[in-house]
Amino acid sequence: MEHVEPNIDGFKYYCSRFKNHFSFDERLTPWSCPHCKIGRLIAKEENFFCQETLILHSERKPSLQYSGFFICNCCDNKTFSTGTGKNNYYCGGDDETGDFTEMYVNEYTPQFFSPSIMLFNPPASTPQSVRDSLKRAFSICWCDIPASCNVLRVTVEILLKERWPEVPIVINGQNLNKKLNELKKIEASQPKLLEILDYFLAIKWLGNNGSHDAELEERDLAVAFKIMDKALILLYSRDDNSVSEWVRMINAAEGRPIKS
Repeated sequence: MEHVEPNIDGFKYYCSRFKNHFSFDERLTPWSCPHCKIGRLIAKEENFFCQETLILHSERKPSLQYSGFFICNCCDNKTFSTGTGKNNYYCGGDDETGDFTEMYVNEYTPQFFSPSIMLFNPPASTPQSVRDSLKRAFSICWCDIPASCNVLRVTVEILLKERWPEVPIVINGQNLNKKLNELKKIEASQPKLLEILDYFLAIKWLGNNGSHDAELEERDLAVAFKIMDKALILLYSRDDNSVSEWVRMINAAEGRPIKS
């Protein structure tokens, strides 16, 4: 029988997620502070109201709901959040002692943040209109995945107008697919821009699905966010250029002190 290698890229796609959960046993959460963009959000139990929601005529366990606020471990600002939770069972054994342990832990998943948190931080030179559109996508991704992906598609439209304001079809056209194809012709000699336009096309397809059949899942939006993050880095990050310039200056000076 022919040996078939597993599709690693497909597996990574399937496992992509952004809806991390948190518990009060581990107070430091995965999310950055939306105020200072530096610190991490901390979940202190005394800052949250948690309650069980009973499920009638069902054998399922009661679900949990929470509301409250996180505190930044850097700037101390508060971020309000609501969401749901589950009482999960964990068990395991200690290989050295042979002891068996078991525990129940309440774990919570956010459905809303205020202010909305950034799932990734775009480069500093990213246009404000693009940042604002991203914030709208981030604000609803927790509770409405198809709508969030559609907003990300709108972000692509905004990006095209910011980057190619002189191209008539970009400003006046209604069909995003035609815009991308036209820009590929215009930028045919620019491999980097062609790669970015392919990124935008992938987001466009996912956004279309979000608009028409609402069958998108968390992994689809998680991948769309990763694609947008990479596209913005390619378009607006200048880190590589600054390093290259420093290398040129040092080599030209042959180790002598560089004066301003």
